[in-house]
Amino acid sequence: MQTNRKRVARAWKGTGLTDGQKEHLAHGSTLFCGYEIPEGTTADFPFHSEEERKSLWFEHREEIMAWVFADRKKTIFNLTPGTRPLAWWDYESTEPRKMVKKAEVEKYVPNKKLYMGIPAGFSFERKSFDDFGKLPEYETQFNYLKRLNLLVSFKRFGMRFS
Repeated sequence: MQTNRKRVARAWKGTGLTDGQKEHLAHGSTLFCGYEIPEGTTADFPFHSEEERKSLWFEHREEIMAWVFADRKKTIFNLTPGTRPLAWWDYESTEPRKMVKKAEVEKYVPNKKLYMGIPAGFSFERKSFDDFGKLPEYETQFNYLKRLNLLVSFKRFGMRFS
């Protein structure tokens, strides 16, 4: 017999964050994770506003950093030492990551919106499939953090190396 139950978004360990909100702040996507959706939000954006997302990031940033680095087996995507959660890039990065190899294709136009410090998209005139190998390359997250002296001790977040 079918029931008319609604899934209820549960807060994460008494913090006020749902699992979907935590995953979104860490990785930017909850569409395929099967999390409950807070009332009045959507699966792809489990917050009521961008301001709420930003506020929750700064309120819970230490907990989220500890979760993605120390408890990596429970996350859907792995973050490794020398990287940062998506919300860190959205709200705390001070500049874009540097281009280390220029584009070798014609009419390369990067998107102004950034994703983890690099253009979120681009357009270019493609003449062959090989042109994809001629796109620009950007410094790694690790090199960005090292260059700006932003690397932290992962012991602070309880990270274990095995």
